[in-house]
Formats: sequence, C-alpha cells, structure tokens
Amino acid sequence: MMKRKFYALLLAGAMMLSLAACGSNSASPSSSETDDGAGISQAPVTAPDTAPAQTGTAVTAGGRTIRLTLEGDAGTREITAALMDTPAAAEFAGHFPFTVEMHEHLDRQKEVYLDFSLSEESQTNSVHEYEIGDIVYWHPGPTMGIFHAHDGRSISAGVEVLAKLDEGGVEAIASYADLVSVTFEMAESGNSVPAGAQLEIALSGAEGDHTITAALLDTPAAAEFAAHLPLSFHMTDYANREKHAHMDFSIDDSLLENITVDYAIGDIIYYPPGPTYAIYYDHDGRTIAAGMEVIARMDQAGIDALGSYANDVDVTVSLVS
Repeated sequence: MMKRKFYALLLAGAMMLSLAACGSNSASPSSSETDDGAGISQAPVTAPDTAPAQTGTAVTAGGRTIRLTLEGDAGTREITAALMDTPAAAEFAGHFPFTVEMHEHLDRQKEVYLDFSLSEESQTNSVHEYEIGDIVYWHPGPTMGIFHAHDGRSISAGVEVLAKLDEGGVEAIASYADLVSVTFEMAESGNSVPAGAQLEIALSGAEGDHTITAALLDTPAAAEFAAHLPLSFHMTDYANREKHAHMDFSIDDSLLENITVDYAIGDIIYYPPGPTYAIYYDHDGRTIAAGMEVIARMDQAGIDALGSYANDVDVTVSLVS
C-alpha cells in the first residue's frame, strides 16, 4: 500500500510538471508578465542598453512600400508601411500577397501565427525594444505582430522588425476592436529609372578584378531591382553560358513586363521561379521555357570580362547615373 501511494505521488508530480511546461507555450497564458500571447516572452524594461540597435533602414518615398488592406468591425481601410531594407523583410515580401486574420493582444498589438517561417540567417534586424508602428516577426512562433501601443515592456526573446507603419496606419490598425483581416501586398512601385542609369558591376575571382557597366532598362521590374541596390552575389557558372545566383527577394509578378524565353548575349536577367539573377556571356542556342525578365544589358567589354572567369565570381552591383 505504501508503495502504491509513493508511485501515485510521483505520477501526480510528473503530471503537474508536464502541465506547467505546456502552459508556458500556450496561446492564452495566465500571466502576461512571463508569456505574451503567441509565446513572446516579456520582461520589464530595465536595461535598455542590452537591446541591439535596429540595423535595417526603412525604405522611404520612392522605395519599397507595402499595402495592408484591413477588413473588420471598423470597416475596410487601406494603409501602407515602409518595408525595412533587410534580408528578412525581403524574404517576408517574397510571400506576398497573402491574407491573415489577426487578433488583438494586450491592448497593444494585433498578432497571428504564420504558416511560414523566415530563415534564421536572414534575421539581422532583431530587437528587444519595439516601437509603436513596428510590424515584427517572432521566430519561435512563428508569429507576426503589428504594434499600435506600448506597455513599457521589452520582448526578451527578441523580434525581427520587418516594416513600419506611419501614424495614420497605427491609428487605423488600433481602431479594430479585436479580429481584423489583413491582406499584405506590395504597393504599386513608385520607382523610376533615371535617364541613362547604369549598373556598375564589380567582379572578383581567381582571374582578378574587373569593373564593368550595364545599361539598366526603363521598366518597372528594373526599377524595383535597382531599389535593392547595392547587392553582392557569389555567382556560379552554368552551362558555359552564364553566371547566376539565388536572390534573397522576389520582384512582384505585376511588374514583369519584359518576359522573354530567348536571351541575348550580354543580357542581365531576373528568373522568377528561382528567384535567380543571371548574366549571359555566351549562347548555347536554347531558350528558357519558363521565361525571364531582362533588366539590363552589358556592352561587349562587359561580356568579354565576365566570360574571362572560368568558374565562380563574386559580384557587387551598384546603381550609377
């Protein structure tokens, strides 16, 4: 009998520990001081100097802007936010357009569990101190939140800032009492290519260093690409005809107006299924069935320079005018 009581006590203790552990990840915790909604760990703001500085830069007018369409008890509204110039923000925008239903939490934010995650290596703009208007990604969720108020606490686990609402956007998101359907998409590009704009392309590899130029096309996709510059790629050789590299962001399909299945030597292209950036220095007589968007063209000097690299080449692309 004593053994039975002993084992019963052990079992009860184990169950209590198990429930306590599960409760720490609950979407509705009993104490917001230790767990924030979808699991965002909270702490009073006592050591601001421990919060890493935001390393991303919000893209200003003429840069990348996202549009949020809100639907709920406060009606239908459209607001915009400035996308941060960071790898995580670019990866986030690559999932556009999508619609989620966000709920109110702690009278300071709308939040939702996402059905996709952002790669850890892309998260370079993580902070503990959020600001009103921040659109953030919390990787343990994965959760997205939009802060419309501040309760004086920090996010101990850290959040990645993806975009920033202006004051009007903050007021709009706060006007919804609880549930709000939010559609995220890129706003129509306000980018334009300056007359005579060119790309300056620095090449570096086993064959030495070269700097070449390419004429940027006057198209919406080329302007969107230019808005991300400068960019650096490690490009590999493919089929003895091109150097190519994976891109950390996608160009909105609505901006692709120069799609072709054939290419010319010297073309610099964007390949949507990758998304891939490629530069052609030779032609093998074949077409690209999936299609590609031409964004710039090199002259013969650039073609010869790129072709002189037998294998991989490090490339930095900048905009000059």
